[in-house]
Amino acid sequence: MTQESSSNIKGADYDVIDKKRKALMSKFRDQHNLDWEANLNWTRVWNKAVSPGHESPSGKPGETMLWKLTQLPACLEIGCGNQSEEGLMSTVALKFHTIDPDPTVDTTYNDFDDIPGNIKYTCVIAKEVFEHIPKDKIIDFTKDTYDVMQYNGFLVASIPNIYNPVGFLQNPDHVTNMDYAWFGSILESCGFDVVDVFLCQMSNIELSQKFNRLSGDENFNFIVNVMKQFYSLHPAKSLVVVAKKNLPS
Repeated sequence: MTQESSSNIKGADYDVIDKKRKALMSKFRDQHNLDWEANLNWTRVWNKAVSPGHESPSGKPGETMLWKLTQLPACLEIGCGNQSEEGLMSTVALKFHTIDPDPTVDTTYNDFDDIPGNIKYTCVIAKEVFEHIPKDKIIDFTKDTYDVMQYNGFLVASIPNIYNPVGFLQNPDHVTNMDYAWFGSILESCGFDVVDVFLCQMSNIELSQKFNRLSGDENFNFIVNVMKQFYSLHPAKSLVVVAKKNLPS
């Protein structure tokens, strides 16, 4: 996204967004050098957005993450499509709701205006959503997301990795192209605090296992490093940004 294209974002203050973008680039690495996860790592999200530690009551390591997630009073997923987190969140979050404008989708709400004012969410998930929002609506959409969250709540949002152009260009519905710094600066201009960013495959269990095998292969890592160092590219499918809604200072 360039200065010219960002100036087309309705309701945006380019100077504020550009300042926050530069600060985020100083805080994190270049996008093609970010950590690369096989899937949406909820342990990492929790440790960055909420707090580290806190073992499960049983003390069994395998139960730790599920126990942490049961501490979420309410979770909202925006754009609940093929890769919905419903299978996990609907079983561990105390309350799980979904929102999608598509009338053919079985969802709790179709619009932010449908959400009762007395409901605020601890966690909001938006997987591959923001890139479908036109530039003239993305600020309002981000503010609506912020408004339905409670303080100290966190947003987990993924967007396509634009440094994987083959994967990104496969979907003609992508209308707003952003790297993590532009996306994060838009979030922060609307009140969020970006606490973590990482690349992700968004894989199912079978593909995650394949990814883990490949990540230990010297030839695979050599090819990835050539892409990163010489072309600033990265084969990861998605970028994940974790942001908090902090208490007012």
